[in-house]
Amino acid sequence: MQEKKLDFATAEEVVKAGTCFTTHTPVPAGNDAFPTTQIEHYLGWYAADMKLDRTGLLALGRQQAKDDTELFGMTVLAIRLSNTSNGRQSVARQRIAEDVERHLPRPAAGRSADHRHHQRRPHAKLAGGRDVATL
Repeated sequence: MQEKKLDFATAEEVVKAGTCFTTHTPVPAGNDAFPTTQIEHYLGWYAADMKLDRTGLLALGRQQAKDDTELFGMTVLAIRLSNTSNGRQSVARQRIAEDVERHLPRPAAGRSADHRHHQRRPHAKLAGGRDVATL
C-alpha cells in the first residue's frame, strides 16, 4: 500500500483480483480463530497504518462484522480477500462454496453464483478503471 500509494479499498481490490483461497482442512479444527484482544494487540498498529478503525479491522475476520463476541477467523479473512475459492476434496469444495455464500456479497446480475468455477481474471479492472496488472 505504501509503495504503490494505495488506499485500503484499492489495495483490497488488487488482492482480491489475483487471489484464490484453497483449503485442505474444511473442519473447525483446521480453521484458526482468535480473540479480538489478540488481533488488536498484534495487528492494531498495522490497522492504523492502513487507516482502518477497530471495527473495520475486526470485520475482515468476522461473519457478523459488529458482533463483539465473535472470534476473528482466519478462514473468514481469507475468503473476504479472495475473488474465488476451491477445496482439495469434494467436501471441502462444498463447505467453501457455502462459506463464500455466507461471507461475501451476492454476485451482480448475470454473474454465476457458483464461486467454485470462477476463473481468475488475469487483468481485472478496479472500480476506478485502473488495470490491476499495472499496479
